[in-house]
Amino acid sequence: MRAMGLAFVALGTWAHGQGNWEDVGMPYQTTGCVQIYTDSAADRLIAVGNITITNDYSHPVAAIYNGSSWTALSVFEWGGLHTTVRYGDTLVFAGYFQVIEGVPMPYIAAYYDSTWHDFGTFDQVVRKLKVIDDTLYAVGGFLYVDGHLCNGVARRVGGQWENIGTLQTSPSGPILVSVEKYQDRLYVGGSLSLYDGTNGIAMYDGSTWSGPGGGILGGAAAALDLAVYNGELYVGGEIRVTAGNAGHGLMRWDGSQWHDVGGSMQDLYCGTTYPGRARSLLVHDGKLLASGGFGCAGHISAQRFAQWDGTNWCGTGDTIPDEVMAMAMYHDTLFLALGGYTVNGDTVPGMVMKWVGGAYEDTCGTVSIAPIAQGEHSLELWPNPSAEVLHVSLPPATGPGARLSLVDMGGRTVRRVNTAHQGTLEIPVADLPDGLYAVRLEGADGGILTRRFLKLR
Repeated sequence: MRAMGLAFVALGTWAHGQGNWEDVGMPYQTTGCVQIYTDSAADRLIAVGNITITNDYSHPVAAIYNGSSWTALSVFEWGGLHTTVRYGDTLVFAGYFQVIEGVPMPYIAAYYDSTWHDFGTFDQVVRKLKVIDDTLYAVGGFLYVDGHLCNGVARRVGGQWENIGTLQTSPSGPILVSVEKYQDRLYVGGSLSLYDGTNGIAMYDGSTWSGPGGGILGGAAAALDLAVYNGELYVGGEIRVTAGNAGHGLMRWDGSQWHDVGGSMQDLYCGTTYPGRARSLLVHDGKLLASGGFGCAGHISAQRFAQWDGTNWCGTGDTIPDEVMAMAMYHDTLFLALGGYTVNGDTVPGMVMKWVGGAYEDTCGTVSIAPIAQGEHSLELWPNPSAEVLHVSLPPATGPGARLSLVDMGGRTVRRVNTAHQGTLEIPVADLPDGLYAVRLEGADGGILTRRFLKLR
């Protein structure tokens, strides 16, 4: 165990179990932020997504945080916001909105001199804006931009948008969500299928597009975020090791081959049965920060956030309440944006979180730390399905410091159970909604054992 100078805090109200948390009061309603962006030139943090002042999600706003309070920028009508970036003296917003403050400006607009301006003609949604080497790139689900056939990726040159080669995909067209440059080649990721049969990611070498290393294997493959770290391209997203990929939820590309990342990510039950996507990647202070929808990193418990230093994975010990959509550093503090989720049929607002001061004990290790094996360390439970009470028989090897919890299919911990009394535990489940859950036993040594049960009245 070692100290770590980060700790999380929610901007908004939510129930939590661990960690040093406080509410800093974003005053708007949201069912999910999709990007947070540090506008260093204006010293502010901007959150975009499904954020509204009046509970009307067809008229979202951009939420701006100055380190102590929030303000809202404009009203984007008939559609949501996906992304924002500063480009010179201009702040550019994009998404699938159609009108800003009563003026038609579909999909993209620029804000400068305290007013809105046209910023190109897109025929469909823009998912991500990013400045790379002083060039502004846009990716999304569009086909044509300023009269050019772009097929989901375009760059800003001389006050106009232009295509980047000819990205030939399946007839349905791509929906791109990520873009990065590596070894002087441009990479884009998302839901795309190239004509060469590769999926999920494409590379432009200056003349043609292709799937690097055969692309990401599997029908649902998608590179959701890209980052260059330690001389390699890290790719997080819909990546299944069971489809034949080098990793699960995260891989690295050295320019010629795909590689695992220290055991990569695991799903919320710390296995590979379900997705364990690293949705957002951020390089900071010599480390790669990864967040998303995973439960473990390199078999280290890391609920939706982890650190990689090139050798070891580290988890914070906190349970973040929903999938992390994006990250940003603001005032040297880490902020996370969460998606919305549902509890008992009610939508719980998405939120922004930040890490606040003080050292925090975290768990670090390498891929050699593996889940507890079934067999002599079996975890027994009955009846299954269960309606009122679930009986759980702990394995004899369960020692002091073990933690038992019930986890729903969204990865949220719905119950924590005291394991001080060894043997058989009786856990009331009558108040839980019907559905599939997991009993998760985490040993003091970091080993993890899970068994699933069905709650059914």
